[in-house]
This record gives sequence, C-alpha cells and structure tokens, in this order.
Amino acid sequence: MVVAQGDTSDLSTWDSNPPVGAGVHVVLDLVSEAGDRERLELDVVPDNAADFDAGLLGIGTPLGKAIAGRRAGTVAPYRKGDLVEVAILAVTPTVTPASDDAATRRQANLDKARQDIARTNAEIFSTTFDSKWGGYDAAAVDWTAVTRSILRKTTPEKARQFYRINA
Repeated sequence: MVVAQGDTSDLSTWDSNPPVGAGVHVVLDLVSEAGDRERLELDVVPDNAADFDAGLLGIGTPLGKAIAGRRAGTVAPYRKGDLVEVAILAVTPTVTPASDDAATRRQANLDKARQDIARTNAEIFSTTFDSKWGGYDAAAVDWTAVTRSILRKTTPEKARQFYRINA
C-alpha cells in the first residue's frame, strides 16, 4: 500500500525507512565545503505545488532531484554555491497536504518583482537625470503612474532575474 500525501490513517504498512519522493516530510542537513551544516525541514511535493518559502520542495528541483529515491541516513552529492552534499536525516509521511495555490503565490511574487523593477528603474532615472530645465525631484514623482508605464515594457524574464537578485 502506498500512503497518499497527508494520509496517515494506516501507517501499519508505512515503510520505516521510505525513499524520498512526493508526499514525504524530510529533515536535511546541507553541508558546505567548510563542513558547516544548515538544517532544513521540508515537505516534498509535485513541482506544481512547490513553494520553498512555505516549506514545500518540488521533487523536480535540483535539491529534490538530489535526494529523490534516497533514504534516511544517506548522503547525496549536491554542488550549489559552497554546498557539497546533503545529508538525509529523516523521512516521514507528510502531515500537511500541499496547497493548490502555490502557482498563484508564485505569480503574485513575479508581479511584485515587476513592480519593484519598474519603481527602481524610475527612481534611478529620476536621481540621475538633469537637463537645462532642471532635474526630477524623486520625492515629488507620482510613482504609481511611472510604474504602470514601465510595467508595460518589463518582460517576465527580467522580473524573474530581478527577483532572484534582490530577494
């Protein structure tokens, strides 16, 4: 019997050391080159329900792929930045079902990033532009109108890049 995500009603058949896959809760240690460890507790979910900030790790993400199919007590190579490996400390059934609104939250974050890009671009321009008729007073600018104008020209990829850099 496979225990469905969030279904803990029949744990009599639950594998005491199950492999990592969608529908489990994992406790991990990310290990750096210096030997430092960072503890993470995450629920592994399908990619469409992933929301790392909410503790939901998509199985198709680089970290999800590194630990997929492995069991508690094992170490997997994981080269990202100064990280070299990930130690899987525990794998248990998840108790919180994945949220269906993860895609909506991701889109809201992208929209916010686009707004932040537009405002930042406008502020930079207003503080650097000067002409023979005078410059801009950044405090007096109607940022809502400027942001709307710039947003029409901002691509989703630019928004994602900005958000990754400034988040």
